[in-house]
Amino acid sequence: MNKNSNIKIVLIGSTGEGKSCFRNHLLKIDENKFIESNKAESCTEDLSCLRGKKGTEVENIYVIDTPGFNDSKGRDEDFIKKLTKGLRSNYHDQINCFLILFNINKSRLSLELKKNLYYYCLMFPIKDFWSHVGIVFSFSYEYFPDEQFEIFKKEKTGDFITELIELIKSYIEDINNLNGFDINKPEKLNVFFTDCGKLVPPFTHKRTDQEIKKIIEWSSKLPK
Repeated sequence: MNKNSNIKIVLIGSTGEGKSCFRNHLLKIDENKFIESNKAESCTEDLSCLRGKKGTEVENIYVIDTPGFNDSKGRDEDFIKKLTKGLRSNYHDQINCFLILFNINKSRLSLELKKNLYYYCLMFPIKDFWSHVGIVFSFSYEYFPDEQFEIFKKEKTGDFITELIELIKSYIEDINNLNGFDINKPEKLNVFFTDCGKLVPPFTHKRTDQEIKKIIEWSSKLPK
């Protein structure tokens, strides 16, 4: 990756899915010692862009942080309008990818998740939008033995992702028909697994660091 090329990543997810922990780990920000200079720009009170820690290999990476969906005060529709307007006004033609965080420990596609997916399809009626989307399963605990983790991983990349893709396709078909859009239906989704919580030795973030490296490599190759 060219060190002079900036990567901008939009982070999306429901409240409580681990967005802040994932963002801080990716950008190498200490959440207990947050440095204000890392805050590159702010669009609205609910949308901000943070830069990777200076002097590290992620200093040219920016994460555009979004409000959590399923807000306890029922403000999702207002959030969606702000999010869409803010992204289009401030980051038009600058975004490399969108990362949607899901808690790996939620075993099925809930009504909440289905509603959110429909929102995502509506927010960005761009032809190749879903080729720029990555799914990040948060809370993929590092203390799981490798064998157990691989089984868990296979389960999520199997039936869960297959069902997810079919659901997205059905939403896109409805939205295209109703609005005259031409959004491509995804045949696959890029999937990653991270655990960004604090760990007690001897556990490390080895698997998470490897997954974040994959995310950066993938997003750097995507056209804006």
